[in-house]
Amino acid sequence: MRIFLLHYYLKHPTPAYGQLAAALRRRGHEVWIGSPNKDFDLAWHDGEAVVDKCIGPGQRTGRPDNRSALAQNWAFLRRVRQSIRRHGPDVVQVNPAALPFAGALPLRMPSGIYFVIDWRQVAAITASRLVDRWKQATKHALRATASRNCFDRATFLHAAGAEMFLGSQWTRWATVVPLGVDAQFLSAPAHVLSDDKGRKLRFLYIGSLSRVRKLDRLLAAAALLKQQTNNFELHLVGPDNAEGYYQAEIRRLGLDDVVAVLPAVAYTEIPRLVSAADVALAYVPDEPTDWQYHPTLKVLEYRALGVPIIATDVRPNRQEVENGVNGLLCGNDATAWAGAMATFVDHSERMAAFRNRAQSMRRAVSWRDVAEMYERDIYMAMA
Repeated sequence: MRIFLLHYYLKHPTPAYGQLAAALRRRGHEVWIGSPNKDFDLAWHDGEAVVDKCIGPGQRTGRPDNRSALAQNWAFLRRVRQSIRRHGPDVVQVNPAALPFAGALPLRMPSGIYFVIDWRQVAAITASRLVDRWKQATKHALRATASRNCFDRATFLHAAGAEMFLGSQWTRWATVVPLGVDAQFLSAPAHVLSDDKGRKLRFLYIGSLSRVRKLDRLLAAAALLKQQTNNFELHLVGPDNAEGYYQAEIRRLGLDDVVAVLPAVAYTEIPRLVSAADVALAYVPDEPTDWQYHPTLKVLEYRALGVPIIATDVRPNRQEVENGVNGLLCGNDATAWAGAMATFVDHSERMAAFRNRAQSMRRAVSWRDVAEMYERDIYMAMA
C-alpha cells in the first residue's frame, strides 16, 4: 500500500509522522512524508530522498507574489492536489494544522484514493471577543463538516477531542489512534535515587518555554513553596521562545536559588534527563484549550519511564496519572501546584513509595502498535 502522510505547518514538525512512517515501512508499506523544506515548499520524501516538490504560497516562502493571501493559498492547494493525482497513492493522511483549505483536499479527487484527516490538535475555541468567537465557531463548523462529509475517516488522539469536535456520535466518522512513544522510553533503565540527605528534590518541566504555555503559574507555585522550604529545585528545560521572559521573572521573584532555565536537549537524552529527576510536571495551561483534549507526548513518556508525575487534572491526564498512586492530579492554580509539590519535598519515604509504584506501572503504546492500528482500523477498513 502506498501511503502519503502530509503535514505542512513548521519547518521542523514534530517527529510523529517520521516515527509512524518508519513503523509502516517495516510492515511492508511504501510511505511518503510531505513536509515543509527550508524554503517552506512542500517536499515529498520517500524515506531515502526527496521525490517531488510543490512550491509553497508566497507569504510563507518569502517569494514575491502580488496575489492576495487567499489566492496564493488556493493555488498552493491546487499544486498539492495535482501532485497527489500524479503519484496516485492509496491513502493520503493529512494533519490539517496550517494547511490552507485542508477541508477541500479530497474534493473531486480520484475515487481510488482514500483521505484521512488527522486531528492532532483539535483547534478548540478560545477567543474572548464576540467577533473572534464567531470566526472561530465558523471555522470549527467547517472543519467538522469536512471531517464528516469530505474525508473518508477522521482520526483523533483521544476520545475527549473526538467528542468535543464531532459530538456524542463521533464514532460514525472518527477513530481514536493514540500517540506512540519511542521504544527507548520503555527500555531505559530505572534511575536509582541518591540517598544523599543534603540533595534537593528535583522537579522537571520539559517543553517549549513560550509565553503561550503560561509557565508563570509554575513560577508562582515555586515562590509559594519556597516560603515553606528551599529544599527543592525546579528545572525548566526546552527551547526559549519567550526571549528571556521567564529568566527575568525568576529574578523578579527571587527564585534564582531554586529555579533554573536550561536549554533543550537531544531527543535521545530525554530518558536520562527525566529519570534523573524526582518528579516530572505535566502542566497543561487553561488556554489554549487544545491540550485539554489529548495527552501531551511528555506525559506518555513520563509514564513509560516510571517517574512520579504531577499533572493538570484534565481528562487525558487521568489515564496516565492515578491520583495518589503514581503521581498527583491538581487544579490549575499556583496554590494547588505548590501544595502538590510540597507533598514530595522533605518526605523521603513518601517520595520512595511514589517512585516504586510509578516504576511498577511503566507502560506505553509503541509506534509499532500505532502503525498496526492505522493499518487495521483505518487504511484496510476503508479499502
